[in-house]
Amino acid sequence: MSTMGGGEKHIGAVAEHLSYKHEVTILTDNAFDLDMFKNRLNIDLSRTHVIIDNIKRNIDVSRLSYKFDLFINSTYQSTVHGFAKRNILFMFFPINIHSRLPIGIKNFIRRFIENNLFLGYKFISPYYPQEKYKTNVGNWTDNDICIFINRKFKASKIIFTYIPVSGFDLKSRIKYIEVDNFPVEYEVSDTKLIVNIPAIIGKKTDLRLKISLDPIDKKISKHKFASNLGIFVTNTALVYKNKKRDIIAKSIRLLIKHQWLNRLYAFYGDTDNIDFVSSYDDFVSNSLYTKHWAMKLLGVRSKMLPPPIDTDIFKSSENKKDYIISVGRFFVGSHNKKHIELIKSFKKMYIENKDLLKNWQYHTCGGTTKGRANKIYMSMVKKEAEGYPIFIHENISLKDLIKLYAESKIFWHASGYNEDERIAPEKFEHFGITTVEAMSSGCVPVVINKAGQRQIVQSNIEGYLWNSTDDLIRYTLDLIKHPRSIITFSKRAIRGSREFSRGVFNRNVNRIFNV
Repeated sequence: MSTMGGGEKHIGAVAEHLSYKHEVTILTDNAFDLDMFKNRLNIDLSRTHVIIDNIKRNIDVSRLSYKFDLFINSTYQSTVHGFAKRNILFMFFPINIHSRLPIGIKNFIRRFIENNLFLGYKFISPYYPQEKYKTNVGNWTDNDICIFINRKFKASKIIFTYIPVSGFDLKSRIKYIEVDNFPVEYEVSDTKLIVNIPAIIGKKTDLRLKISLDPIDKKISKHKFASNLGIFVTNTALVYKNKKRDIIAKSIRLLIKHQWLNRLYAFYGDTDNIDFVSSYDDFVSNSLYTKHWAMKLLGVRSKMLPPPIDTDIFKSSENKKDYIISVGRFFVGSHNKKHIELIKSFKKMYIENKDLLKNWQYHTCGGTTKGRANKIYMSMVKKEAEGYPIFIHENISLKDLIKLYAESKIFWHASGYNEDERIAPEKFEHFGITTVEAMSSGCVPVVINKAGQRQIVQSNIEGYLWNSTDDLIRYTLDLIKHPRSIITFSKRAIRGSREFSRGVFNRNVNRIFNV
């Protein structure tokens, strides 16, 4: 949340809207100033509860998600599992799982292996590598256990065979055992934990079994990353209502002891990377571009929720000035905003058309980002702008940005320029909040014909989509030479921006999150 960019504004708006009728908690590993957040992004999080935790591992986030009715994971390209009653993965852009096979084929093979060879259940919480405890070989679980059980197998029980730990009685350590958030009956003996699995009518997805235990805090496991230990399991088995499946399951258990099966699963399943997908009930994308890549990279269908634009505060001025404006954080890597390329384009246009552009200025605005590489990039941007009517606005306040938008005539955007979508689709603008803000302020958008910009701008109606910097310059000069066209495009841009207003956004939040 501390970077206060477009993604933070997007998920922050979801949190703000939900906080009017629900208790909302924000989990973050970085402190951020709520007043500064409101000042820069116009998002009021005063009704939310912020938990700042030094989160180092995915499982730490998953543990924290246990207690919530709804867990919305909006971390960029995250692979965290959701353990709440309902889990939603909010994608600004999906993680690219580098696979040996197309995602559809890989998912089919993975599900076949899990459902037929791995007996219809799968540990989602940590299941530490096999080791020897006392005289027995097995695996330590986490103290918060989450297992997915394939509902089509109609299992009646799941049995854990475990080795007791002196001084840590299992029965007294159990906090709760639930299947899909309903308490279930269980039995505990000296070596077995037997959990009854209810038949949940109407359930279409996997059943989610949760077991929460008081942790064993002393260092027993040899695995260096193991902490908060649960139970030392030597065998896990489902008991099926169908006797034939029980016989098949027992035969497959013998096969699982052989390493070739685990190698097959590791090769085709890429379990460390793709497992997280099955822990989510719904998926939300911020644009048509992200929605397309979510299906292509993860094989999931997602609902679309474009970010909200404060069209009630971004207004056009009657006394516009000869300004071109760009807005985007100053940082390197990922979907860099191409500030230097745009500055070079303005310089070229200015040098070749000095008389026409003698009163024109270029303003580039954005927040700065910590880190040595980003500081070097910022100094390069400033150096490139020297000697020209180019103004750089670092960490501009919302109030000043609104004023500058209102006074500007043309908006430029170039994220994804000189990038290959097939190789690095994440380097493009996934939506384009600033483009809509500029349109709402009456700026004519002249933006790159890539990714999220295509969803926002109707070319030759509300502005222009360009494919090269020569096109960018040509379209801009055409607008400058014909002031009446700026007025016409500006009015259309304002109308087009209303499709992404805060009111429309809030209605979509209610629909998607069922609140």
